[in-house]
Formats: sequence, structure tokens, C-alpha cells
Amino acid sequence: STFFENGLTYRGYIRTEKNGFTGKNDKDQEGEWDMRKVNLSDAEWKIMNLLWEQAPRTMTQITNTLKPETGWTKHTVISFLKRMEEKGALHYKEGERAKLYYPDMEREEAALQETEDFLGRVFQGRMGMMLNTMVQQKALSEEDMEELRKILEQAGEDGKE
Repeated sequence: STFFENGLTYRGYIRTEKNGFTGKNDKDQEGEWDMRKVNLSDAEWKIMNLLWEQAPRTMTQITNTLKPETGWTKHTVISFLKRMEEKGALHYKEGERAKLYYPDMEREEAALQETEDFLGRVFQGRMGMMLNTMVQQKALSEEDMEELRKILEQAGEDGKE
């Protein structure tokens, strides 16, 4: 979901260490919002997907889960986790035996950012151009098109209220 501060909505942004904020992205603390988006690499998406499925997780749990698919060692995972913490995508708390990692953004917010970035980069921000391309390439099934119709109908009804 979206984070709120002073009645304003901030979608997918992170807070920085100002006004007594600890820098751990603990949303309950006071802090100033940094209006930088968190851009995730393909590798970082793999880690975030694990954390969205179940958090907290330790570095060892993340490594053991991803190693069969990726071949990553614990050193590789540690590097990703440090970089992702610096970006504001996740934070950790000290556990009894290991650091416990938590996501700092919702899956929906990350997906929205990724979609907006892709749409802007590839289709000049034009949803119609993207959908037209998908229809022409027969990339949409009948089921996809029916789902789109329902979404558009709902959006039209919501706009009338």
C-alpha cells in the first residue's frame, strides 16, 4: 500500500536520515521523505519476492532458497542485501543469531514503479500505444482482454462517483 505523512501520499519512495530518523526505514518513526525512486535490478527482484512471500528472512535462508536457481554464494547475497539496504528497498534488525531482513516497500509499489518506468522508457508513457502493440502481436489472450474490459469498466464506474 501507500505510505502517508501529513495527509500526503508517497508512492514507492524512501525516507532519509533527517530529523532524528534512524535510517532503517521504520515507517512508524518521524523522518523526511526522500523523493528518489527505488529501482530494482532483476537479481534484487528475486530477493524482494522472497521477502514479500515471507519476512523476516536471514541471509542464510535467502541464499539457500536462491542458490539452486541462481548459484549465488552467501557473499553474493550479502553484496545484494547491502546495496538494497542503501537503496532503501529493505532493512534488517539484529536477531539472536543473525540479521533479519524485512522489505521496506510493498510489492504493489515496486510493480507500479517498474511499470511506470517501462511504459515511459519504451512507449513514451502511452498506455494505448503499449496495448495496441500487444494486440497487434497477439500477446493478449481472450482471458487477458476480458480482464482488461472489466478493469476499464470498473475504472469508468469509479470515475463517475
